[in-house]
Amino acid sequence: SAMTAPVKVIVMPDEIKPVVTGIGPVEKKVLGINPAIEFLAYDNKAIVRYRVEYRKKDESAWTQICTQEIEEKDEYNGKITWNTEGLEDGAIYEIRVMVSDKAGNESDPVIAEYSLDLTPPKAPVLTAKPGSFCIVLNGKTEDPDDVSAQKGYELWRRAYGSSEYEFVKGLVQPEYQDESV
Repeated sequence: SAMTAPVKVIVMPDEIKPVVTGIGPVEKKVLGINPAIEFLAYDNKAIVRYRVEYRKKDESAWTQICTQEIEEKDEYNGKITWNTEGLEDGAIYEIRVMVSDKAGNESDPVIAEYSLDLTPPKAPVLTAKPGSFCIVLNGKTEDPDDVSAQKGYELWRRAYGSSEYEFVKGLVQPEYQDESV
């Protein structure tokens, strides 16, 4: 067949910055120890890297939580764990997320503000009463407003003399009747 006429193509450089559309959890929320931070970002071509940083409110220096190279995607839903070890309990912190695309364009930072509650919950007082071929367990917290008590309990047990624990059940209520003993 005959050759076709030449075709001219002009490739324009990618000058459009990617965009971070949001950070979760909801801003101004109180976060516990090592919370999960999520974000959503998109680009017209391909996101290849993200960076997450934090700082104490009203301080100037940012501290890196992580920088990660990712497989090229035009939309990216990221999730990281923020290591809060050594941070101040009750303090307000800002987290910012930036993403970069394949052309080297970096998004504007998106910043969210959180306060930290790093105080571990008090252990519940557990009582056990023998029943007819069962044990009735009841766990009460000293503080009725304790948020951890509202989230639930995990019940584990081990045989006398054993060092291995086995998971029995996750509980929402602090009372449980164990009939498998």
